[in-house]
Amino acid sequence: MTGASRGIALPAVLVTLAALAAIVTTILPRDRARTDTLAAVERRSRERLLLDAALARGLLALLAPDDPMTEALRQQEEVAWTFAGRELRIALGVESAKLDLNTADPGALAAVLSHALGSSRGAAALETALRERSLALLTSVDQILPLADRFSAAAVRLRDRLTVHGGLAEADAPVSERPVYTLRARLSGRAALRSQTVLIDPETRRFIAVERVDLEDGPNDDLQ
Repeated sequence: MTGASRGIALPAVLVTLAALAAIVTTILPRDRARTDTLAAVERRSRERLLLDAALARGLLALLAPDDPMTEALRQQEEVAWTFAGRELRIALGVESAKLDLNTADPGALAAVLSHALGSSRGAAALETALRERSLALLTSVDQILPLADRFSAAAVRLRDRLTVHGGLAEADAPVSERPVYTLRARLSGRAALRSQTVLIDPETRRFIAVERVDLEDGPNDDLQ
């Protein structure tokens, strides 16, 4: 190769290397972002499987009265359970002890909504609840919340107080024996929750899963 040829080839190589560097610089962040996204999806999938296992463990405790976890759950205690090297928390709610969204007195409903959501959001939710239940039975507590609030700590508070599965018409009414329960599972130190509402036949111990919901137990919602 002559000196002139070498003089031409060197800039060409440098230009090629610069182009390759630009391509790599563009691709690497994308690959890194894709890897981060896949890692996040994998983590969430693993956590969901763990939460499902905790819900199944809580359901077993309801179906087997001699289970050591049963009494603690029925006393409304949050029970710690270790599975696959992770600590999870399981809690039980009795739906018949909550205020029923479809039949509750508007005054009692207004008080619960204001306490759980704050005055302005509570008033909006009350208006939605009264309007919707006049048209048809509500099938989920979520129906009175804006979509953005349905996975929030506000939804957690609301589900702790309200039900659509045969609850109370008034806050001080006697609790019925309707065997509908909500199991809630969370990973210790994590905000994500998963809940499942089940109807259990007390004689056969068979059950029907009525509803399963993913929630987020955040520290605050800026109540208004």
